Amino acid sequence: MANFQSHLVSATVVSSLAASSVMSLQLVNPNEVVVLWLLGILGGMLPDIDSDNSTSLALLFNLFALTAALCCASWLYPVLSLVGLWLVAGLTFVLVRFTLMPLFEWLTVHRGTTHSLLACVMFGLAAVQLAILADKSVIFAWCAGIFIIIGMLVHLTMDEIYSVDLANLEFKRSFGTALKPLAVAYPFTTGAHVLVCAGLIYLAPPLNPLIDALQHNKLRFMPWQDWGNLLALLGL
Repeated sequence: MANFQSHLVSATVVSSLAASSVMSLQLVNPNEVVVLWLLGILGGMLPDIDSDNSTSLALLFNLFALTAALCCASWLYPVLSLVGLWLVAGLTFVLVRFTLMPLFEWLTVHRGTTHSLLACVMFGLAAVQLAILADKSVIFAWCAGIFIIIGMLVHLTMDEIYSVDLANLEFKRSFGTALKPLAVAYPFTTGAHVLVCAGLIYLAPPLNPLIDALQHNKLRFMPWQDWGNLLALLGL
């Protein structure tokens, strides 16, 4: 399978292409484009959270622990002293990083349910819901979910590509374990993923705003009019 660096580079390249397309379409503002770009890269790391020795797992849980610590501090800062804030933030970080991460490692199996198209959909829908809870626009929320899915698909595709021995024109034993619709070998976890997806679909905002924006905004792909547009912008 592909290593951490390969996944990081491929996710960064594809996310950059997707982010530039969203910017050209003017679906969201420039600051939100940066967030989408980062989400695409994050999606490229997500499938490996089920690997006990994965660099992605440590990176994601460090980010998750830091985010949880900041959220707790932001919630409790009106009633706590400065020292109290640091204690709460530190304890939250330690709890998430050194308690939840080992538990997660124990509960998951590498190339299990997170290496599936069903997991891509679940994480994508979760990103949509989190964006809505963060009071973002519906268009941004759906873009966030799409970027997570794109990043995860890049990861799974890279794993499958590395499962083919091009020199000997044969498949490795790992072929077919990454880019699969769902993990039938783990029925309980897969069933839980299906239930979570059903709930997130029920809670998801309407897709019409994104569809309407895509229909009305045109992607300027070729540079034929760039010079004229630049002169017009400069008032020349």
